[in-house]
Amino acid sequence: MRNMQKVTNNPQIQQGVTLVELMVAMAISLIVLLAVGTVYTTTKRTYSVQDDFSRMQENALFAFQTMTQDISTAGFAGCSPQINNLLNTTAANSGLFNYVDGVYGWDYKNTDPGDTYTINSLATTVTASNWSDNSGLGLHTSLSQKVVPGTDVLVMKSGRELTTLVPTADIKPADIKVQFAGPTLMPQGAVILLSDCNKADLFMNSDAIGDSTLARDTTCGSAKPCNSGAPWSHVYKSAEVRVLASTSRAYYIGIGTNGEPSLFRYNYDQGDTGASPEELVTGVENMQILYGESLNGEPFKPTRYIPFNSVTNPANIVSVRISLLMRSSGEANRPSVASPTFLVGGTTAATAVSVNNSVPDRRMRKVFTTTIALRNMAVTGR
Repeated sequence: MRNMQKVTNNPQIQQGVTLVELMVAMAISLIVLLAVGTVYTTTKRTYSVQDDFSRMQENALFAFQTMTQDISTAGFAGCSPQINNLLNTTAANSGLFNYVDGVYGWDYKNTDPGDTYTINSLATTVTASNWSDNSGLGLHTSLSQKVVPGTDVLVMKSGRELTTLVPTADIKPADIKVQFAGPTLMPQGAVILLSDCNKADLFMNSDAIGDSTLARDTTCGSAKPCNSGAPWSHVYKSAEVRVLASTSRAYYIGIGTNGEPSLFRYNYDQGDTGASPEELVTGVENMQILYGESLNGEPFKPTRYIPFNSVTNPANIVSVRISLLMRSSGEANRPSVASPTFLVGGTTAATAVSVNNSVPDRRMRKVFTTTIALRNMAVTGR
C-alpha cells in the first residue's frame, strides 16, 4: 500500500492534456484536414478539366478523320476527268448529285469571315432560307429543320467502283439499259456512274434491285431526281467501262439523342430520299467551312479561302478548311464565367467568325481546325 501511494502521488505520472493543448491540437488537425481537402478538391477539378479536354480532343480528331476519308476522295469518277450529268436537275438540288462539283455547301447568313455570331438557341426550327449556296438557294428539303442555326453544311460527292459489275455487251448512246450477267443488287434510286477514260455518265438506276440491268428511264418510282432522258455521251466498250456507285454525303450540326449539338452525316447514295441521318460525334457546337479556290490554275495551291456562297466556280475548289467549336458535356466543378468569344474558321477577327454564347455557362470550349486537300479535284481540274 505504501508503494502504491507513492506512485499515485508522483506528479510525473499524473500529467495529462490541458484544455489549451487540446484546442491547439484540434486547430492543427483542422488545418491538416483543410489542406488535404483542398488538395483533393483541386486534384479532382484538374482531373475533370483534363478528362473533358481529352474527350473534346478525341471527338474532334474522330470527326476530322471521318470527314477526311470522305472529302479527300471528292470528285472521283474513275479515270475520266469529264462527267456528263443525265440526272433530272430540275427535280432536286443538283448540288447533292452533280459530280462535276466534287464539293458543295450552304452557309448560314451573316457568318462570313469578319462577322460576329451570338448563339441564342440551338433549336433546329430555323427556316431553310437562312442558309444559301453559291446560287442563292436555301437548304435542301431533306436537311430543313435538322441543322443548328449559325452553322455551315458541307456536301461531298465521289464514286466507288463496283468491280463485280461488268457489262455483257457494248453500251450504245441510245440504249436505255445496261445488261449484266447476274443481279446487280443496286436498288432503284441508286445514283450510278458509267465511266471510261473518255468520259463518264451520271444517272439514277430506275430498275428494281433484283434485276440484272441498270436503266436510265425517266420513271424511278418515288426516287428523285431520276433522269432527264438524254442519251449516253458515247459508246462504252464492255471491256473498258467501269461502274461506280455514288457516294454523296452531307455533314452538318444537329441535335443528338442526348440533347447535345452533334456532327451528323446524311447519305444521298439512293437519291433524294436518302437515309436516316447518322450521328457521328457529340459536343460539336458550331462548324464553319471555308473553301480553297485556285484562281491561277495551280492545282495544289489555293488562292483564297472563302465561304461557299462566295465561290465563283466550284470546279476551282482544291481544298476545304473545317473549323469545329467543341464543348464539354458537363459543367461540374467549374466556376461560372462570362462567355468568351471564339474565332472559328480563322486566326483573326477579320479571317474568322467570332462566335459567343448569349448565356454564360461552365462548359469548356475549344476550336479545332483542319485543312483537307481534294486530290481528285486538283488533278482533274473539274
